[in-house]
Amino acid sequence: MTIQTIKVKNGTIALPEKLRRIWQGADVWLQTDNDTIFIKRLTPPSLTLSEMMMQFRQAAKENKITKKDVADAIKWARKKVYNK
Repeated sequence: MTIQTIKVKNGTIALPEKLRRIWQGADVWLQTDNDTIFIKRLTPPSLTLSEMMMQFRQAAKENKITKKDVADAIKWARKKVYNK
């Protein structure tokens, strides 16, 4: 972890040189909360949506989960959330 005091000039935060090299071109998520700024580097997912769906289908097949089981689970969850 790097801790360093820096100045904000004209609304710009200048990262220390070492961090600039590491974070160059990075996509980031930024959130503010009163006097705090949170910055998190975004990383691409390890799987595409298609690959995730294939894994879900395979897991459902291996565990013998039917479309009816999924529909029943959704119905149960909706009842739990909306019909307290």
